[in-house]
Amino acid sequence: MSRATQPARDPSAVAAILGRHPRAHDTDSGERRLNLTMKGSQFFALERLVAHFSLSKPAVIERLIDWADETLTKSLYDDETAFNRYVDRA
Repeated sequence: MSRATQPARDPSAVAAILGRHPRAHDTDSGERRLNLTMKGSQFFALERLVAHFSLSKPAVIERLIDWADETLTKSLYDDETAFNRYVDRA
């Protein structure tokens, strides 16, 4: 099936992730600067996501990171050792 004839999925997983409000900020953690170099294909994908969802680049990246962290944390719910190993990284 071509992209032109594929049925739209509403809401898509990406729309659900990027449409969520960001995680509440820990007021003690402050903000950190991240200099990031990426391949062209990822850069252009980020540009498309920014334009499509009317978000800033940091907002897209932060929401994707929040989603990935939350998903992994939930998957470790029954394994306290693995959870602690994940959370206690320096």
